[in-house]
Amino acid sequence: MVTRLTLRVHELPETFGAVNFSVKAASEDAFHRLIGLTMDFYAKHLLNPHWGEQIRLQRDNALHVQMVFQGFGRAQAKAIWQPFLDTLAQAPDDFKVDASPLSFLATPARTFWEPTAVKRLLGLMHADDRPGAPKDNVFWTGDQSDAGAVWHGYQSAWLPANLLQDDRRQALVDALRNTTRRGCSSSITASAASAGAPTASRGWTDRYTWARSGPGQREMRENRGIRATGVRSCAAGLPTRETRFSSKPCCSGRSIR
Repeated sequence: MVTRLTLRVHELPETFGAVNFSVKAASEDAFHRLIGLTMDFYAKHLLNPHWGEQIRLQRDNALHVQMVFQGFGRAQAKAIWQPFLDTLAQAPDDFKVDASPLSFLATPARTFWEPTAVKRLLGLMHADDRPGAPKDNVFWTGDQSDAGAVWHGYQSAWLPANLLQDDRRQALVDALRNTTRRGCSSSITASAASAGAPTASRGWTDRYTWARSGPGQREMRENRGIRATGVRSCAAGLPTRETRFSSKPCCSGRSIR
């Protein structure tokens, strides 16, 4: 019986922010190159305690950046991503970037979850529209697809951080491209694993991560990393032996409305 629980917390950063934009590649070869550019950029600039959330790879050759950051403002976040955007701009026949002035946002961390009029006006938050719902029932727009969803199965596949090393990164890029060629969509979820986190925050996960190998089963893996998830994401297209994935798809779920 648990009679006392001590929760370890961290100081709240001064700022939280978000980066949201999409890139559409003109061909399969261009999409392959786009994944490579993204993983190069991720390894050099995003694998640290400041960045989280996900980068989604779609089977229609589209890449969606949906990331959050902490500890600095909008100008610095934009400066970090600018070389990546500049590289894409040099190949306008291959890449089309869908971005706006609102693609980079920052706010005081303490008010990040407050349902302000500005957040609602910009479409970042929505109110619960059910009859009689309290006015303070709000949710992020990006979470709307979770409402009424029923999942009959969900698994995560963990990628060791050493796949981002220079001598192994191309194999990761090829594997991620192959998942989309199988008719699947995948996402790299940066905030769900311990790679890039401060050593003090990792704790025992500095040596282990969890990978599900089937319903009700878990395997302890000696490697911290990043997580690959996604609806019908084909984990079988990734290098199983090296990444220590389950050979089953990492997600076999469907949203039912």
